[in-house]
Amino acid sequence: MVPSSKIRFIYTDDDVDDQVFLAEACKLSKIDFEIKQFLSGIELIKYLSSVSPDAFDFIVIDINMPVMDGITAAHLIRKQLKLTCPLYVLSTSKDPKDRERAKEAGVTGYYVKPFVLAELRVLIESMVSTSVVKDRSE
Repeated sequence: MVPSSKIRFIYTDDDVDDQVFLAEACKLSKIDFEIKQFLSGIELIKYLSSVSPDAFDFIVIDINMPVMDGITAAHLIRKQLKLTCPLYVLSTSKDPKDRERAKEAGVTGYYVKPFVLAELRVLIESMVSTSVVKDRSE
């Protein structure tokens, strides 16, 4: 079922091409998305520190970024900011160690970046389904 209201999520990735790719994938969906994008974990943490947790539905973050990587940002989101929203990693890394580090940081799910728009659309829609169900049950 497609949610009737706009789905707002944050995507943090230092690769502008990946940001454009994700935005294009979201345009293929019947879901109305509003995406706030950042290039680094530091930008993300600053933003999250200044807004209400209900300003977004979920967060998607890359692991490999300069200055502050996604795992460090995830730790800060969970431990310092104490946010409980769904937090997903979307990375090119298939390394089981990265997956384990992400789990330890408190991420909701870990996904390897697909290289096909339709696959990425389905992946983002599955994040929405999980997030909407979780938010409505709390």
